Amino acid sequence: MASQIPNTSVVAENSSLHTKPGVVVAHGHDFVVERVALAHPTTYSLHGRTSVAHSFYRVTITAGPYQVRDMPAIVSVNGHPLSMGMESPDLSSLMAFTFDHIVVTNGATMAVSYGLPNATSTIWTSKIEVVK
Repeated sequence: MASQIPNTSVVAENSSLHTKPGVVVAHGHDFVVERVALAHPTTYSLHGRTSVAHSFYRVTITAGPYQVRDMPAIVSVNGHPLSMGMESPDLSSLMAFTFDHIVVTNGATMAVSYGLPNATSTIWTSKIEVVK
């Protein structure tokens, strides 16, 4: 399963990026997507291609409460896994990090599932509305 989820640890493991101010670029029912600038360009791999990023997207979903389970919470868009969600200490929200521009696709469906997204593992969905 881990090989099907893009590795965003380069930003997820940097706790200062969890609270760094960002610019809201999209939102929906119970979530917001922010573009956050990186202090230094970062090399990452997405869909088998290596690129350099100057920013990333931070997704905060407030549709909790969530549960810590054996299977990780996966944030996806249109069925494509983006990142593992990190539960907040009080389990009221999830935070996910991605370099994938799909999070700014108007009308796309953002979802949370435990394990890879499918009809039985998905616990929440919402449509993305891009901020103009």
